[in-house]
Amino acid sequence: MNREPLSLMAASRNQIVRSFAIMVLLLLSIGSAVGQPTGKDLLSGGPIAGESRGASQTVIESVVAVVGNRIILRTDVLQRAAMLSETAQRAGLTDAQLLHEVLNDLIYNNLFLVKAEEDSITVSDELVSAQADEYVNRILRQAGSESALEEAVGKSMPEIKSEARKLVREQLLVQTLQQRHFMGMKVTERDINEFYRQYKDSLPQIPEQIELAHIYIGAKPSEEGRKNAIALAHSIIDSIKGGKDFAEFVRRYSVDPGSATKGGDLGWAGKGKFVPEYENTAWNLNLNEISEPVESKYGIHIIQRIDERENEIRTRHILLPIKSTEAEQQALIDTLQQIRSRATAGENFGALATQYSEDDESKYQDGFFAREVTTKLGAYEWILDSLEIGDVSTPRPYQVSPTETGYHIIKLVRVIPPHEFDPVEDRDLLEQQATTWKQRKELLAWIDELQKSIYWEIKDDLQ
Repeated sequence: MNREPLSLMAASRNQIVRSFAIMVLLLLSIGSAVGQPTGKDLLSGGPIAGESRGASQTVIESVVAVVGNRIILRTDVLQRAAMLSETAQRAGLTDAQLLHEVLNDLIYNNLFLVKAEEDSITVSDELVSAQADEYVNRILRQAGSESALEEAVGKSMPEIKSEARKLVREQLLVQTLQQRHFMGMKVTERDINEFYRQYKDSLPQIPEQIELAHIYIGAKPSEEGRKNAIALAHSIIDSIKGGKDFAEFVRRYSVDPGSATKGGDLGWAGKGKFVPEYENTAWNLNLNEISEPVESKYGIHIIQRIDERENEIRTRHILLPIKSTEAEQQALIDTLQQIRSRATAGENFGALATQYSEDDESKYQDGFFAREVTTKLGAYEWILDSLEIGDVSTPRPYQVSPTETGYHIIKLVRVIPPHEFDPVEDRDLLEQQATTWKQRKELLAWIDELQKSIYWEIKDDLQ
């Protein structure tokens, strides 16, 4: 079939807005817990023949590939390629190479979606709506108004929202599938050694770093803060029972970063996953029932049971913080100041950390809590100007999580000069890179299995 050349370039302001909208709506299906592989050739006939960048022409629709019961359309590939064109040019990819990679990625994604359907994986409508609304609102802010977005994208708002929900649902299905698949994956000593043997000659030089230790004491929730949070929770519960949207209150009030962008959805969970206070309440709720305020170490929860199956339930929640008073925070600062005085007078910092710190991950490791590259200190840049090796800082605010805050004192333990990668000195970094390597290796092996068990065929190589 003869086809006219197709443009992969955007020029006008409307095209820029359109590209942004397409990027948000179409790339949703790419992201995953582990990430999609690239460069694995699914096309036996060589690279896809691309078209020159230039004039925009009408696209003749056709089915490019079939994966299980799903189809990939020519426009699916071309829209994705158009959106990635500028990035591809910077990377030196031709149109042919770009189309080739895009089609590969779409086939991978559809293999995962077919597998998710086979495994009966589902995601809640509430979670899909919450994330889709967030994405649509983001591109609305970029466009300036609904009419501007509709004009730029060439679709009505109901169509844009419908497409967003479809793509968000697909993204969440793939994420859930991959999270389950890799849940039990562990990186062994053998994996780390194998990775190091294969890649030791290409591992980068390590830049200058600093090693830090700290003693952290958390701010204790006050009775006044507890009463205020519970009163707010009751008000929210009454509003939801009166017909207000649960997800709207999540967006407005919840301080749980892991679920606030998902309508409060915490996903499927068996017994033993949550703290006892949350779990006991969640398992005793009826389907769609909303709890009374529940207090845990994280704050005050409002819980709704939204789905259930054998040995698992799905819940969503609104998490409200319990704040401490200014007087209580000042008392905490005074305590840390006294500990600092003892450390600067010569007492062992590690022993003081073991005795006083409330950071369970560092208190039994002499307070060690971070090794940071000196050019990427961010909020800790002040250390370079304020502390010498062995110095201990005055108390400073420290946020463990949105609901756990307090103060800490920091010791500059040592400065590590730039050096060649060392498997002992840089053990943590080596383990991180070995984990990524193993995930990618297992992901590619999994895709090979899916290709053998799921029907797929390229119908049109876009030439």
